[in-house]
Amino acid sequence: MKLLFIVQGEGRGHMTQAISLSQILRSNGHEIKRVLIGKSKQRQVPQFFFERINAPVSTYESPNFILTKNKKGIRILKSILLNLKKRKLFYNSIDFINQNVTKINPDIIINFYEILAGLYYQKYNPKIPHICIAHHYLINHPDYVFPKGYFINKLLIKLLTRMTSLKATLILALSYVKLPDIPSKKLFIVPPLVRKEVLKLKPVKKDFILGYMLYNGYGKDVLGWHNKHPETPAFFFWDKKDEPDKSQINKNLFFYRLDDKKFLEFLKDCSGFISTAGFESICEAMYLEKPLLIVPGKNHFEQKCNSFEAERVMAANISYIYDPQKLIDTNPIQRKDYTKFKNWVRRSDKLFLKHLMEY
Repeated sequence: MKLLFIVQGEGRGHMTQAISLSQILRSNGHEIKRVLIGKSKQRQVPQFFFERINAPVSTYESPNFILTKNKKGIRILKSILLNLKKRKLFYNSIDFINQNVTKINPDIIINFYEILAGLYYQKYNPKIPHICIAHHYLINHPDYVFPKGYFINKLLIKLLTRMTSLKATLILALSYVKLPDIPSKKLFIVPPLVRKEVLKLKPVKKDFILGYMLYNGYGKDVLGWHNKHPETPAFFFWDKKDEPDKSQINKNLFFYRLDDKKFLEFLKDCSGFISTAGFESICEAMYLEKPLLIVPGKNHFEQKCNSFEAERVMAANISYIYDPQKLIDTNPIQRKDYTKFKNWVRRSDKLFLKHLMEY
């Protein structure tokens, strides 16, 4: 079977999910013919994705969030207005997707929460199965619990999620826990797509903390914290443009550009992990049984939901400031038994192949 992947390029999660699924499919004799991934001026696709996806990759312009002035969150209204102004550019991207589909003629298109993939299906209505994969689709499950309030935010995330899955043949919602499938909605619950490299790791606890920042503005918070605690070894990953792959601030503080191999090496060995609230990072930390403190970005409702959900399943504590000292001082939640979660994750290969082979 030959497949085409279309990947939302913001953050790290959708990219690592695509890498993980490509490993599953390739090891079972299937071929990823091409990967299309969205980019923008505000967002750079990290080099590790090109190296690890093991398939030809093409980029196109796609919608993106506008950051707050302090680069610690997003500006919703300004993002919507700016993306509407750029709609002609995005129409061209939809045509670019169509050109690739026509050339490759894949058996299946797998969409990792890319809105332009949904709009492509709406415009061209191809007869190729449209498989949508993301944690976000769990919001359509009757057992999903939103944080209280946030009425407008709920409407917006539901609208975005609907637009990414226009004319979907099958919707696979990644979840921390098993929930009943909802066939009437084409909605099926599947485990997190944790990469094979993570599953093979044997975690240990060394005397340093690890951090990941989707928003580069938190770098100033880290510097301020470490000036007060220079004795604490700490390593932080971000995707700040024009920064070197590795920056040593002092004897104990390092910043790294996103690199999946280095990140996993540090995650395996760290004594605790502080991160913005991406689903994938939370799952990797849970699988490796790491104490976890998560910081949802300002106005980023998706991350607010991820944080709320992770706290409900006793995976993490939440902080609304990026303060590594809280990770050290508050003894973040660490589940006593991760067996159920790990067994659920290990069912990924079987469940994804079962669902995809039906098409």
